[in-house]
Amino acid sequence: MKTVGLAVAMVVCFACSQDAPQVSSAAPSGQALASASASSDVAIAPASTADDLLRQRLRKAVAEHEVSRAMRAPEPVRVPADRLPGEVKMVEPGSSAAMRSKEIRTVLKQADERSRPCYEDKLKKDPTLEGQVITTLVIDIDGKVTVKSMRGDVADGAIKKCIKDVFNALEFGKGEVVTHVTYPILVAPSRPQATASAEPTAAPSSSAAPPPPPLEDSPIVAIEGTKVTLDGRPIADVDVIASQAKPWKVAAVVDALGAWQDAWRKKNPDPIFIGVAGLRVDPKASALVVKSVLHSMAIARFEDILVQSAAEPASIHEVAAELGPLAPEDGVLLGEVPRVLSARLSGAEVTLTWRKDSAVVSEESVKSTDLPSKVCESWKKHGQHVDPAGPYADKVTIFVADTVVYADIEGALKAFDSCSKPGLDASTRPAFWKQIAVR
Repeated sequence: MKTVGLAVAMVVCFACSQDAPQVSSAAPSGQALASASASSDVAIAPASTADDLLRQRLRKAVAEHEVSRAMRAPEPVRVPADRLPGEVKMVEPGSSAAMRSKEIRTVLKQADERSRPCYEDKLKKDPTLEGQVITTLVIDIDGKVTVKSMRGDVADGAIKKCIKDVFNALEFGKGEVVTHVTYPILVAPSRPQATASAEPTAAPSSSAAPPPPPLEDSPIVAIEGTKVTLDGRPIADVDVIASQAKPWKVAAVVDALGAWQDAWRKKNPDPIFIGVAGLRVDPKASALVVKSVLHSMAIARFEDILVQSAAEPASIHEVAAELGPLAPEDGVLLGEVPRVLSARLSGAEVTLTWRKDSAVVSEESVKSTDLPSKVCESWKKHGQHVDPAGPYADKVTIFVADTVVYADIEGALKAFDSCSKPGLDASTRPAFWKQIAVR
């Protein structure tokens, strides 16, 4: 019998390299200070104009969500060590197993919804239970599911058992092959409740009121001036966020986005929720604030984010928030481990490091001003998916010092977006899909 391993990556970076570079919290570099100074003279575009541009891109991103996701290569799959590695192989694009993957994704979205009762009541009493449960399951040719392993950073056994029961109850149609799937469940409340906590409060009490029913399929969060807003309504204070020693989950942002999502679900009971949101950022905003807000948006189940410059509204970049490494998974790693790029941004310089698993393939430091030409050159030399016939883009994780400002981050995003490869139909496709490390 043929068996196929299929890695379905549905959340922001659910498995990250343990040796990812750590970001220093040193004083602002000359480049960062220069950017902050320069951006202070840049006029901020009217919110209505910026909203119009961002909403156009958000509608397109929602419509093309599956296409965008398809550019991300499957992660290697781990199966229990007692299985023979020769029995399992990865899905080939265009195969019958690949055709079945769309059905699998749709059913697994249902698991995400059905798992909520497993943890929401507990999270109201103990918010520290938040995390991820990554489940490896096997779907046989008759569509029956067997859970093989569970891992992640959620320690509560009852939550994991409940999620396991949800997966075991899933029903798939018949297929031609046995399929191995690795799927993450984000354990986070859809609308977190206010609790006594050591976590600082980042919004006035008046912001606790739920927002009006949304008119769009995607919310727009903005970091502008002294406030963080959601669709124009203040929800958090920038100075409070910036006062913390490191990026953190901003409860007011998670709460407001949870309420937004609840309202959207009431208005749209049938469609599957697609977590795409916009984030408009003042060029002077510190990376600590930007990462804290990105972190909070990811916790609130907004997995793909279009980041827009408040000073240059046409400058919009699609990113994901990388939440950090999880505990290593036991078992045999199947499938080729790809080369991935990390970019460590400290202001005046960017360190580009290509890795394959824990081995460093290449590392070089370049000036920020030289990044557009250097990163494309580096990709052509070391990228895993340079072949125009290949369906995937290479992954880059951007590590940013907390004291860098968004103007510097945007410069790096522009550099990575400047790299593309020709498509088979005379079009071009992005060379990279980008994620920003937020912890």
